[in-house]
Amino acid sequence: MTEEKLFQKNVILGGEFTKYVLDHPEILDEIPRGAHVFILPQDDPELLEANIRMADKALIDGETVVYVKVDKLRPETHSRLVNPRLEVAAAA
Repeated sequence: MTEEKLFQKNVILGGEFTKYVLDHPEILDEIPRGAHVFILPQDDPELLEANIRMADKALIDGETVVYVKVDKLRPETHSRLVNPRLEVAAAA
């Protein structure tokens, strides 16, 4: 997997985890301050392995690591934005 694809997939997972935390803020009580959070998608073996390697490096560097094991992502069916409006600002 390319670095770019790894990055893109982790951005999506991170965004989804943020949404989960907003819905379930109590989960933050389980994450130590300053810990590095690594999401381990069980349905994507290549990304799972890459994220485990990054977590292992953080552990070697003496960091605290939290693993978030995720079975899969639900399909995204449509945007949840209501009446979005674009505004373009051009430099003067």
